[in-house]
Amino acid sequence: MVDDIAPPKLKKVGRKRTKKVSSKSDLLKRAKRSAKRIVETQNKKVEKAQQQLISAQRSAKNKKESLKKIENALSGKEELLEINPAVKICRETGINVSYARSADTAFNSDQLKETDVYLAMYHDQALPVLKALSFGKAVNITLGAPLVRTSVDHGTHCPGKP
Repeated sequence: MVDDIAPPKLKKVGRKRTKKVSSKSDLLKRAKRSAKRIVETQNKKVEKAQQQLISAQRSAKNKKESLKKIENALSGKEELLEINPAVKICRETGINVSYARSADTAFNSDQLKETDVYLAMYHDQALPVLKALSFGKAVNITLGAPLVRTSVDHGTHCPGKP
């Protein structure tokens, strides 16, 4: 490959001096220096990219922590002031109970297999999800009303009525 390249007759050095390039060994030396500079430049780019990746990972972790703080601040006072203290008392007395969770976490397939009872503060927090994921296997109990109300999760059907 180097044999195919014709070396230039003169090389400008500075403003006034010129130097004659007469051998292939001079071309090889120049090519090696050039390759070395390219490798050094690429190594610097790789190092910079690695530093940017580490910085992005740290930033993502900080954002995740910030979002969790915001979520905790916005989740309502009931979880912090009423539900979690009640859960703590239950745990201290030996009842196996978990702290307040969002529906997307509480009703995943693993949790459904391991959970015997879900307690929701409001009807629409749990019942639609429970019906969708456990249709025909759950019972709804409404507490806090003058009468305890129970119903199957799939509703009822009266013969002769649509």
